[in-house]
Amino acid sequence: MKNLIVLLTIVFAGCTATKNTTIQKDTNNSIQQDFSNYLEKIASKDFTAAMEYLVPEFFEIFPKQEMINIMEETFNNPLMEFNIKNPKILDVAKTVEEGEKFYSKLSYTQEMEMKMGDDETESEAEKAVRIIEEKKFFDQSFGEENVSYNEETGYFVVKATEEAVAVSLDGKSDWKFLVIQKNQQAIAKKLIPETILETFDIFK
Repeated sequence: MKNLIVLLTIVFAGCTATKNTTIQKDTNNSIQQDFSNYLEKIASKDFTAAMEYLVPEFFEIFPKQEMINIMEETFNNPLMEFNIKNPKILDVAKTVEEGEKFYSKLSYTQEMEMKMGDDETESEAEKAVRIIEEKKFFDQSFGEENVSYNEETGYFVVKATEEAVAVSLDGKSDWKFLVIQKNQQAIAKKLIPETILETFDIFK
């Protein structure tokens, strides 16, 4: 009898672990799918649809239409070409329940291509100086190791590794996201519980 109880305990524990692993895997798949959809909307410049994947509270600070206008101006600026390529999700953390919401953290990479519009009145010497200054700016913003310049195409390529917090009401679907910016800690702390930021080692 004792051996039977031990066996049942092991089997039950194994079933429970398998069930929890399956649930977490399904949750991770849902998070990745929703975030991939968000990145695709950004890449295709469908900014109105992309806004639907951001945490609603974000728009209490930055009005939705204002954000759409800013992104349209940035991506469609005639003085600068701007593209996002090769987004890739690296990791999705285990979900954590806090209050009436569920949270997770994603790590992802993407490449940003930027090219300033050609100035026909610019001399070669002036162009060289401008490129040096632009490279210096991007190095300071993203880290020198993440920035390269393609002389053939004239594009700066920035390889960025980013983090985002995922939020869901049921922990299963309809995930909303807040991309974490190191220089915007005050905003993140208004929208995400302090305990969640600490749990996921954000801003550490």
